[in-house]
Amino acid sequence: MHESFADAGRLTDIATSQRARAGAYLSDVSRPQRAAIQALSEKHNIPVDQIHLIKTEAMNWPTGCLGVVLPGVMCTQGPVDGFKLTLEANGQQYEYHTNQDGTSAIDAA
Repeated sequence: MHESFADAGRLTDIATSQRARAGAYLSDVSRPQRAAIQALSEKHNIPVDQIHLIKTEAMNWPTGCLGVVLPGVMCTQGPVDGFKLTLEANGQQYEYHTNQDGTSAIDAA
């Protein structure tokens, strides 16, 4: 039983270390980049420190849906400044669209 407590302690230390690395990584990116990375991490259960930012491109989206067709969703009308981000994880690339302040991040797939 003592061994399982030790194992649990090691797992806690590993999880704490991963969160610390993720926090340090996320502090080095802009708010829109952080939003896209966190959205990808949550959607695909990928640790943020395994997600790489490939490209960030400023965009002027035509509506609040940020250039993504969302069936059944009403979008705010009018242009929205934001970003198109290309991310990579596990050998696969992902595209996310955000608004300028990073309060909205949408998977463009």
